[in-house]
Amino acid sequence: MAVNLVLIISIFVHLIATVAWMGGIFIYLLVLIPTVQKTLEPPMAGKLMGMMSKKGRMIGYTSIILFLISGSIMTVLNKNYEGLLTFESLWSQVLLLKHVVVLALIGLAVYHNEVLIPKQARLRELSPEEREKVEKTLKLDGLAALLLMFLILLLTAITRSIS
Repeated sequence: MAVNLVLIISIFVHLIATVAWMGGIFIYLLVLIPTVQKTLEPPMAGKLMGMMSKKGRMIGYTSIILFLISGSIMTVLNKNYEGLLTFESLWSQVLLLKHVVVLALIGLAVYHNEVLIPKQARLRELSPEEREKVEKTLKLDGLAALLLMFLILLLTAITRSIS
C-alpha cells in the first residue's frame, strides 16, 4: 500500500511538473512571443520578454527538479525496471532514449535562460545585425524545444503502451 501511495504521489507531481514546464514553454513560444512581437517595438519586446523569463525561470527550474525526482521514483517502482544501466527490454531502451531527450531539453532550457534571455533583454542596445542574429537563434531554440517536447511525449506514449 505504501508503494502505491508513493507511486501515486510521484505520478501526480510528475504530471504537475510536466504541465508547468512544458506548458509554460508551449505558451511562451506559441502565444506570448508572437503576440509581443506584433504589439511592441523590438527594444520594448526584448525588455518585456526578459522580465517575463525571469519570473518564469523559477517555475521552470523548480518543475525540472520535481520532474527528475518524481520520474526517477516512477522508473524504479515500475514493474519493467530491470536495474540501473540495464537495458534488455524494449521498455528500458525507449525509456533511455526518452531520458536522453529530456536531458537535451533541460540543456536547451538552461542555454535559453542563462545565455539567450540576457541577450534578448539587451536587444535595444544591439546593432540591427546582432539583434537579427539573437532573434534567429531564439526562433531556432524555440523550434528545437517544441520538437524535443513532442518527442518526449511520443516516447512517453510508447513506454506506457509497452509497460
